[in-house]
Amino acid sequence: MFLENLHTPRPFAVWHEDMGDVLWHLIPIEEPPHCGTPIDTGWPYFEEDEPRLWFTPLPDARVIDAAWRAAVGDDLGEGSHHG
Repeated sequence: MFLENLHTPRPFAVWHEDMGDVLWHLIPIEEPPHCGTPIDTGWPYFEEDEPRLWFTPLPDARVIDAAWRAAVGDDLGEGSHHG
């Protein structure tokens, strides 16, 4: 995992397989990001897109969960979920 400034977009050229899935943004941003890797089947970008292709890591679900729990306290909404 790359730990330096996790919210700073990084260029396509520095991504490597060890980074795994990330959010890909075609700059300027005009559509939602693509989640995945360049080695995935169905990669939506072309070689000519690479200079405009930047990525950010996926959000850490544990951080989001902790923030949500802090906001709602111990009331986890039992019975309000599906299933």
